[in-house]
Amino acid sequence: MMRHPLISQVLTLSLFFTLTLWSCASDTKPQGQEQQPSTVHARLPAEPDRLNPLLSTSTYGRVVNEQIFFNLLHFNPATLELEPQLATGRPVVEEQQEGSYAGGVAYTFELQEAARWDNGTPITAEDVAFTLKAVLNPKVESAHVRAYLDFIQDMQIDPDNPRRFTIYADQKYILGEAVVSNIPILPAYAYDPDGLLNEVSVAQLADPQQAAQLAGSMPGLQQFADRFNSPE
Repeated sequence: MMRHPLISQVLTLSLFFTLTLWSCASDTKPQGQEQQPSTVHARLPAEPDRLNPLLSTSTYGRVVNEQIFFNLLHFNPATLELEPQLATGRPVVEEQQEGSYAGGVAYTFELQEAARWDNGTPITAEDVAFTLKAVLNPKVESAHVRAYLDFIQDMQIDPDNPRRFTIYADQKYILGEAVVSNIPILPAYAYDPDGLLNEVSVAQLADPQQAAQLAGSMPGLQQFADRFNSPE
């Protein structure tokens, strides 16, 4: 039975590619040399603008910074649900009925005990407080991030547990949990080795009027911003 010429050509080409792929797959490393794991290279069309998540304003910068810095929680890309990164779980959310924060909402987190910086020191609530103060410092070039945090009123650290803290918001906000959870946490020891932000509280910087006054009277806020904003 005579086959159609086109079918014969297809069969011949199929056999050729099969043998070629088989020969490539059968290549092995010389005996005694370990196989190296595969590497995937992801190309970005442009350089990231900064390797600082509080200052970066480019999409490419965000892509890279997300691989360097951790948040309290992050969105699972498959389920789009908030899941823990540095925190042990999602926060305890409580509406405030009385007291200084009446009408607002409290978000209480606890950091994982195993969470540590690259120098081996534990990540604590002080690092979270430092990060908030860095963002809220009016001299820092992070207005694009600061605008999302204008509902934050204060942060308090549990005196009995340095990994437990509560962020207070002055209003109910449908995206409140997502916003306070998705702040990339920075190591205070690396970004503020002189402790320039230790003399000011989150509550003071969360108040725009008070923050503006402090920016004019506290040289440390400007000194911190000058270093934080620099290319270094």
